[in-house]
Amino acid sequence: MRVTIYRRGRTWWANWTENGQRFRRSLGTGNRKIAQDAAHALEHELRTGGTDAGPKRVSISELRDAYEEWSRANKRPRTVLNDKGRLDAFFADVVVSTVNEITTQNVERFLSKRALAGAQPATVLRYREILHALMAFAKRMGMVEKNPVSDVSRPKLPRHEPRFLSLDQIDELLAAVDGDLVAPLVSTIVFAGLRREEACWLTWNDIDSDPACIRVRAKTVDEESWLPKTKIDRAVPISSRLQAILASQTQNGVMWRFPSPEGKRWDPDNLSRRFRKLMKAARLPWNMLDLRHTFGSQLARKGVSELKIATLMGNSPEIARRHYIRLIPAEMAVDVEF
Repeated sequence: MRVTIYRRGRTWWANWTENGQRFRRSLGTGNRKIAQDAAHALEHELRTGGTDAGPKRVSISELRDAYEEWSRANKRPRTVLNDKGRLDAFFADVVVSTVNEITTQNVERFLSKRALAGAQPATVLRYREILHALMAFAKRMGMVEKNPVSDVSRPKLPRHEPRFLSLDQIDELLAAVDGDLVAPLVSTIVFAGLRREEACWLTWNDIDSDPACIRVRAKTVDEESWLPKTKIDRAVPISSRLQAILASQTQNGVMWRFPSPEGKRWDPDNLSRRFRKLMKAARLPWNMLDLRHTFGSQLARKGVSELKIATLMGNSPEIARRHYIRLIPAEMAVDVEF
């Protein structure tokens, strides 16, 4: 039995015939050498019925190079960068040479050290998630027989109710940012429920006047590509209040709808720092996520359905239900009387 490989898009696939039936399997990589090694391992497995002395010893650098290449083809650039930082931290603390040296025990010790050093449960969870994803990739590539991170318990996260602004607090917020460069951007997050990165990536072409809506969509600018978090484009209608705010803007030869002080696209972290300074000066407690939650929460209080809220915010209905179901107006209780 012979396994051959072929490329579909950016990914290599294995192809073989068994008992007259043709089979295909994604090898999950755009690296030809890794794909060839995975195909050889698969061919041996098929010939021997799965008996093997075990996967070959693969260096950490080989695994990370292959995983980063796969990530660049399948994840957003910012996610790739964040993943790299967390993996750098792990391998700086856990010094191993080959993939099979990564064990459940050293992953547990690393996560425990992070927690004892004061890392929040959500941060510890993100470390576990990227390590699990890395070793799941290694397993798909035939580098290990088992994912050692699967046996590491997920940290339990405290349930926090989303914080949002009342109508009076929205007025207070807008007064605090009035006159600052970020004021139109802050207003757009409040009244359209955008994620901060979505707002940073908006261009003048992404806002239509007829019908008035914001188009959150994939784009490539100056050879840099961006996708919405869910990889699904969406359109958000513009309220009359937001329309008045956006109408006061002038383009001034800049393509970005909400440019940074340098006329470039805002870096999301720099934007958050600027916003925190404004809130500190005004002695207000809000963060940028509170602004996005304000949009969904105010819609829920009006009785807008979870499905509509999820569609407008680019969330799943389950997330909308978890965040906003408690805000269904009390007056809707009459709807259950019959």
